[in-house]
Amino acid sequence: MKCTEGEPRMVEGMASNLRNLIMAMAGLAAAAEAQDFVYNDFSSVAGLTMLGNAAQSGNLLRVTAASGSQVGAVYYDQPVRVDTGFDTVFTYSFNSLGSGGADGMTIIFHTDPRGTSAMGSGGGEMGYGANTTAPSGTAITNSLVLELDTWFSSGEGDLSGNELSLHTNGSGENNNDEQFSLGQIDPGTNLSDGQVHTVRLNYIPGTLEVYLDDLVNPRLSVPYDFGLGGIWVNGGFTGGIGLLSEGRAYVGFTAGTGGAWENHDVLSWSWSSSGGPGTAYCFGDSSSMVCPCGNVSAFGEGCSNSSGAGAMLRSVGTSSVVAADLALTATQLPAFKPVLFLQADTAENNGMGSPWGDGLRCLGANPLNLQVVFSDVSGAASTNLNLVSAGNLAAGQGKAFQVWFRDQLGPCSTGRSTSNGLFIQFSP
Repeated sequence: MKCTEGEPRMVEGMASNLRNLIMAMAGLAAAAEAQDFVYNDFSSVAGLTMLGNAAQSGNLLRVTAASGSQVGAVYYDQPVRVDTGFDTVFTYSFNSLGSGGADGMTIIFHTDPRGTSAMGSGGGEMGYGANTTAPSGTAITNSLVLELDTWFSSGEGDLSGNELSLHTNGSGENNNDEQFSLGQIDPGTNLSDGQVHTVRLNYIPGTLEVYLDDLVNPRLSVPYDFGLGGIWVNGGFTGGIGLLSEGRAYVGFTAGTGGAWENHDVLSWSWSSSGGPGTAYCFGDSSSMVCPCGNVSAFGEGCSNSSGAGAMLRSVGTSSVVAADLALTATQLPAFKPVLFLQADTAENNGMGSPWGDGLRCLGANPLNLQVVFSDVSGAASTNLNLVSAGNLAAGQGKAFQVWFRDQLGPCSTGRSTSNGLFIQFSP
């Protein structure tokens, strides 16, 4: 049953039967351990540790300032779970360039014994590696970094002075030489143009994807597993980084300057760990299309609804079509309302969405109604059917999902709203 541009066809008369069913399944969303934090800005830096030259600057994080020979690091205070998958997004600006600008910034994942005190050398080592004069133990061990590299070091294998590169040396000391890269590209976008850019890293065990400004199409996608490791661009094998208990690692940012400099500023940051596959997109926090009546929400949510928050769509299970154990869960819905789970072949407007009721339409071509349920007293709803059969899913396909729901008391008075979108790539 396909839906049109207007309201999806809803089955309103099943409330009494479905409410009991959904109440019985209310624990499904909790079955997958999740860990989330959101900094819409850094007017508060509670929960963060700053090292070296890193500092709060107004409502942003200045990992290193536009001055020579700086080094800084910022960490979330507690290790976060990475082994089952995560989605993290940050916005940044590199500005006030001196002598051409340098050297760059990283987002880092590590289990170095120093924990939130770990920091490497400045300059081209960008706060995670060690220069030739640094004492032993300076470089960060058991680490993986995404470099936003803004200085060309031809002797180290850089493609240009404008590069994204994923570096790890397994459990050993990490290094900024490109022989330790899992994948590198010049993205074309000027990383140091003074503008605000958005970076997303999405990890589904076995694959790490890097997005820049486009929230749907990755710039880099590399085979990698935090436990097993991956393959360097030179063909060599590197092991995993050795995680802490419960598959956790420290996450944060490092940066460095040398004889050239720039401000390395982080403006916002969000993190979500979960046990389910998929890349969330199309949010009501103004990073996508603006919500219809200014009903802005937090990152990771749909536009704000009458619950006081935005609906969040996540998954539980795996992307395997053979296992067929995937379920979709939605939270922060109005209580006891009809909820329609939808599927489509593509994401709407390159993942940015378009206005639809009180929310955003995140689904593009060939929308399909999967299941109607009712939200429970807590505003949660979950699918309870075989999604592989209902959606005619096959290995190798990528599908977009979203929730549509009734909301008569919603802020825009259309009587209906939506969650964020969720894009899932299916495996055998």
